[in-house]
Amino acid sequence: MSAISEVTPLFSTREEAGVRLAEEIQQLGLTDPLILAIPRGALPVAKAISEALGADLDIAPGPERQSAQTTEFAPVTADCRFDQMGFAPANREIVVVDDGIITGAAAVSVVENLQKHGAARIVVVTPVVTESAQERLRDAEIELICLERVEAIQSVSDFFHEAETVTDAEVEKVREHAKSRPSASKPSASAVPHKVDVQLDGGMVSGGLAVPRDARGAVIFVDDGAPSAWLLRVAQGINEKGIATLLLHIRDTESNTEKLSSQLRQAVDWLGESSETTGLAVGFVACGNAGAAALRAAVSKPERIRCVVTVETDARDAEDVLEFLHAPVLSIVGEEDETLVENVRETMRLINSEKALVLLPGVAETIDTEEAEEEVVRVTTAWFERFLVSKNSVRHVHQTAANWTI
Repeated sequence: MSAISEVTPLFSTREEAGVRLAEEIQQLGLTDPLILAIPRGALPVAKAISEALGADLDIAPGPERQSAQTTEFAPVTADCRFDQMGFAPANREIVVVDDGIITGAAAVSVVENLQKHGAARIVVVTPVVTESAQERLRDAEIELICLERVEAIQSVSDFFHEAETVTDAEVEKVREHAKSRPSASKPSASAVPHKVDVQLDGGMVSGGLAVPRDARGAVIFVDDGAPSAWLLRVAQGINEKGIATLLLHIRDTESNTEKLSSQLRQAVDWLGESSETTGLAVGFVACGNAGAAALRAAVSKPERIRCVVTVETDARDAEDVLEFLHAPVLSIVGEEDETLVENVRETMRLINSEKALVLLPGVAETIDTEEAEEEVVRVTTAWFERFLVSKNSVRHVHQTAANWTI
């Protein structure tokens, strides 16, 4: 968390801030959390968190802000209207989301009322908070996660490059959807992520490790850019299949494939030495430039790295070693990125192990639609089911997806 004094956009969108907050929340080890958005501006942030974690989403009860752009709603003295909620807060771990906290009045009011209604644990999360509000929440002994701290805020929206107004209709839609989905119907999480520190070349890297009971394998996730909601969704889907996950965000600022490959090999060794994951076969989900590094790592550790999934990866930085690769490789690429598709086809011809290419319809460079995210989750989970924990043929997997090609 950093402290700044000038009003400078810190986030591209509220959704991006939500994805970053979701990563922080994963480190808390919450089980089946309920995500509550303080209306209205916090809704896009909360939705991104909910989607990334696969968690229930509802609207925090109570009066709305007088202005979604500039101020927080006045302190609440009466009980919030909990009859409006679709999910009961009693005995739940709750994440209260705001898109920016100016005074802390709204957050304190919501937390106090949630405590009255039996919430088991309450965490307030926000992209940006003022120093005075942070102090207020600290005095109230409220658990807080924030990405940035500032001296003062005139307008919360100033901290986002894009901050579209959230309508009452959008708030009501989420509220009604929550009412139609009783929490009892939601399956519980199969693994609780916790924060770990992994020593790699260049220093200590923080990560999130989730190990289901009787884990059948482990997958390392590495992204060379900003954290993505779909990446967390893939991790959750794999967890539900009884596979451990380690999420690492290594900033490859030098675009040094050899160095990153060495770091990934060290991460594999770390999993082998950890009491939670020792002896497990390992796979990779690697995005962008990290994909070439993951392929190089797989060549150097064939006995440990069972299979690899690359996403939007041009693997030409690894083409000199691809013929020696034993691990099955799945490459996922946006169908509209014709140049990358052609480059991927060329490099995959060098691979002698099992391989498949999935083209995402309507996607160019960014996986930014719900349909594309769902497809990535589905095919990636299927790949690890077949090649990390099973020896079934790739042809069996092909039958589940019409857009798989070799």
